[in-house]
Amino acid sequence: MCKQIFGILTFIFLVSSTVTEAKEYPILALGVQSVRGSHIGRWERERFLDGLEKELNLRGHIELHRNAPFLMKVQISGYSTNFGRSGGKFLGRKQYRFKQNVRLRARYEVFDRRGYELYHGNLSYNVRMDTGSSISYEDAMMKARESMLEGLGERVGSRINDRFHFMVDFEDQMYGQYGEPKSKKNVYGHSGSARLPSGSSLDFESGKVSRKNSWGDLKWEALPGKVDMHFFNPLKKSRFAMVKGKSYNSIDKSYVKRKKLSGMPLIAFDFDRKFSKGSVFVFKTTEGHYGKMQILGFRSKGAMLHHTLRLKWILF
Repeated sequence: MCKQIFGILTFIFLVSSTVTEAKEYPILALGVQSVRGSHIGRWERERFLDGLEKELNLRGHIELHRNAPFLMKVQISGYSTNFGRSGGKFLGRKQYRFKQNVRLRARYEVFDRRGYELYHGNLSYNVRMDTGSSISYEDAMMKARESMLEGLGERVGSRINDRFHFMVDFEDQMYGQYGEPKSKKNVYGHSGSARLPSGSSLDFESGKVSRKNSWGDLKWEALPGKVDMHFFNPLKKSRFAMVKGKSYNSIDKSYVKRKKLSGMPLIAFDFDRKFSKGSVFVFKTTEGHYGKMQILGFRSKGAMLHHTLRLKWILF
């Protein structure tokens, strides 16, 4: 009885997850090559990146990643002018306030790993800050500087978010700029096939199948208490989506990058209607590579319907 209740609750959770899938957007990876400027050290760089990442996470289109196909460098210039200090007691303890006028300017450039510039921009950041109460003038000054740099990072992140679709379309434009044809080698970098037993996970990069938890890009699992119901469980940072009305051979990298991918589980409610032989999926691996996958068939084992999954894939 308990197993049945647990299975039903899990089923409801996964159903609700698939409903939100349509609201997901593809994720691009962006690396920060440098953040430079006068009086910009490691601490200042981290505060700027905190604000940048916070803003990018609001929309969820772009994530910061070290091994990203796109890079960004930022040059910060400008100054802040102190216009007031004050002190007083609060709850028997002396408190300090620090005020300043901030005038900063940031120039940012986004480019690919070949050095081809996608776009650049300049941003002015003028604000009057009051840090509030602090335990010392030094602490108040640090709070002010932290707030200033995080605010600048958020402004730059907002600009980057606005150019999200331009970054998605850039690859097609890049071939036109360089005058290079899309050769078969560039489009199809790696292909493979595998048999995936229930409870196993697959890594598309190496083509290996394992029973280790949280290993690889995709796990094929049985719904608890429902032996005839399975689902794809994306692992780590991988993203997936099911494709309908489009053949496997007609899908290219440009289509996958425009497809709305999700990290939510994909449930096979009824293999005759949902997952069946020939079903097509697109994905993005944990390493950031795009690809497509097709189900070749199922193999039953005892009472476990569709226990083993046969599939093939191509990485772009």
